[in-house]
Amino acid sequence: MYTIYIKITSIAPMPNIKMGIGELGAGQIKEKGTTIMIIKTTSPEETIAVGEQIAAMLHVGNVIAYQGDMGAGKTTFTIGLAKGLQIDGWVSSPTFALVHEYPGEIPLCHFDMFRITTMDDLYSTGFFDYLDGTRIIAVEWSENIIGALPDGFLTIAFAKGDGDERTITITGDERFENIST
Repeated sequence: MYTIYIKITSIAPMPNIKMGIGELGAGQIKEKGTTIMIIKTTSPEETIAVGEQIAAMLHVGNVIAYQGDMGAGKTTFTIGLAKGLQIDGWVSSPTFALVHEYPGEIPLCHFDMFRITTMDDLYSTGFFDYLDGTRIIAVEWSENIIGALPDGFLTIAFAKGDGDERTITITGDERFENIST
């Protein structure tokens, strides 16, 4: 496993790209000081371990926007996130349920927005009710609702490599500058 850090020191205008409900682009890197961390894992266990480490850096109210194809490691990472938040119990993909709630000292809500294509669809999930600052929210297929996410969300993108190899790209603030892998 290895990690690369990039610190944004200046911002150039970026075009916005229309995707689902809202736009993807300029809003993701909002200011100087944004940190981009790239982590390469070679097994599900390493991906879970990264999720555990990231959990220790999160705060109640954080929203994590997951991006990546099916099978890219989003749910595996969420298993680690839950473990790092001291949440017991089985963690699984919320594909058909739309949201799984995991109680704990800091609750975790895991959404799947794959089938969400309109604002009416999004409202029907109850998503906005969860944005009350009392939990951590992880959103799979966040690109479908990018314009509805609150300011300051963290982006974690997953890409498949050969076999169990995954590349995890985290875009956030200074908390993510010094993770040890």
